[in-house]
Amino acid sequence: KLDVNVRGEPPPKITWKLADKVVTNDQHYDIVNVDYNTKLTINDCERLHTGKYLIIAENEVGRDEAPVEICVLAAPSRPKGPLKVENVTAKSADVKWQKPEDDGGRPIKGYLIEKLDPHSGQWVPCGKADKDATDFTVTGLQKGKQYKFRVKALNDEGESEPLVSTEPITAK
Repeated sequence: KLDVNVRGEPPPKITWKLADKVVTNDQHYDIVNVDYNTKLTINDCERLHTGKYLIIAENEVGRDEAPVEICVLAAPSRPKGPLKVENVTAKSADVKWQKPEDDGGRPIKGYLIEKLDPHSGQWVPCGKADKDATDFTVTGLQKGKQYKFRVKALNDEGESEPLVSTEPITAK
C-alpha cells in the first residue's frame, strides 16, 4: 500500500501508470484519490506487479510526476526444461536443467533434486545443488527400478514449482 500526499492549486488530478499503461481500479488495484492525497493498494501481489510506477499530478497550472519502484518478492519460477536424464547406470543418473527465467526478486540459493520412489510413490530428496549448478548426479538408484526426477529452484522466499522429467528411466 502506498499513501502519497500531493500539492497543487487547484488540487491536481492524480493518475498512476505502470509500463506506460494507466493503472485503474480492478481486482488487483484499489486507487483512492482525494484532494492532496492518493492511495494505491495492490491486492494479492504477484511478480507481475513489479515495476516502475509513475504518479502523475496534473491541473491547469501544470504537470508533475514521480517514479516509484515496486519489487514484489516471490519464490522463483520453475527451472527451464526439459529436464534431461543422462548417463543412466544401475546406481546413478545425471539430471540436467536450465536456470529459471525469474529469480523471484531474490538470488537463487540452490536447487533441490528429488526422485519418485518406486516403492512408496513419494518424492524423496536426492540432494541439493548450488546456485550456479545446472546438473546433479543422483545416486542410490536400484538396478531394474523405474524413476522419475524433479528439480526445484530455491531462494529466500521459498521454492519454485518443480520441473519434472517427462518419461521414467530404468536403472540399468
